[in-house]
Amino acid sequence: MFLAISILLINHNATIAKNNPIASESKIEYIDEEKAKETAISYFQKYFDIKIKADDYFQYNRHINIDNKHNKTGKEYWEIVFSTFDRSKLRDIKTQKEADKINEERKKSVTYYAKIEIHDEEILEIGIIDNNNDKGLTIEELREIEISTEDAKKITLEFIKAKELIKEIEELEFLGEIRIAPDSCYIAYEYKKDRAIIIRVHSLSQEISCFRFTTKEQAEKAIEVNKNNDKDGGIG
Repeated sequence: MFLAISILLINHNATIAKNNPIASESKIEYIDEEKAKETAISYFQKYFDIKIKADDYFQYNRHINIDNKHNKTGKEYWEIVFSTFDRSKLRDIKTQKEADKINEERKKSVTYYAKIEIHDEEILEIGIIDNNNDKGLTIEELREIEISTEDAKKITLEFIKAKELIKEIEELEFLGEIRIAPDSCYIAYEYKKDRAIIIRVHSLSQEISCFRFTTKEQAEKAIEVNKNNDKDGGIG
């Protein structure tokens, strides 16, 4: 009887393992939120020379599944966000005066965000949103100092090489630019078959403020959608 029970248990566990990819493939590991935060902080140091102390910021972290309608990466990831702005204040607005005050706070805020692949800690996207980057300039004023495509390309290429973002550097091919507004220019490159990187250069500082890895198809769609920004302002 003991032998029969043992055989049944073995068969039962084998069936579970067969139907459970986590059990049957021990090499698949999932990083938790804390590990994702540590990884994001290390990437900010590596790519932007920014030291982030998590406790100094409001944090908005989410686990994004592959089937999430807003997920354009095709991968499961952690979205890690550190911000100097407390978003919860938006829920408590009762008067226009309060709204104006909170909006002024938001305009001075800085947000650091990263998308970290949940299995291997791969960086999918990382960036900085400084809401005071434009120094209060109007769209017309920004258009006068808008960075040129060639200058943006030069800055992005230097960044890619310096930070060793892409191993296939010899295969890098310019796909086009994406301009949503004159405050910045996004440069898109294909770096291997069907894969692309998009890098944002800020017009005023002429520094990199974000980059993301994506598919060539997604990059080309972004280029096409925003090609008339100088006439219609771009639609994002």
